[in-house]
Amino acid sequence: MSFVNGLPVNFTISEQAKAEFETIRQLYLEHTDDPPAVLMVGWGTTYFNAGGTADGVVVGYYGESQRAEAERGVEMVSGVELLFFITPENHWRFAGKLLDHSPARGFFLTERT
Repeated sequence: MSFVNGLPVNFTISEQAKAEFETIRQLYLEHTDDPPAVLMVGWGTTYFNAGGTADGVVVGYYGESQRAEAERGVEMVSGVELLFFITPENHWRFAGKLLDHSPARGFFLTERT
């Protein structure tokens, strides 16, 4: 069993999500001076300017400038190297789930099939 930040990696990743990781990586390459180096998957809350919030899967990249620090927590999940950035309060959300992606829903967690 792999452990990241003291918590076990407890999910798998779909091929659709892996493809979207690459799309996001390309966007980082086009729009930042700090190239993407380490994929991060976590759970977060978005606060909207118009009010309200939304909780969900958060995906991003640590830049090359952050590589040394981020690499200490890198694990292999479904053939993908990533840092699972999760708190104990939200760890259960990923338990036994498949991280998937669709254009309509973005990243989401679903039951493994």
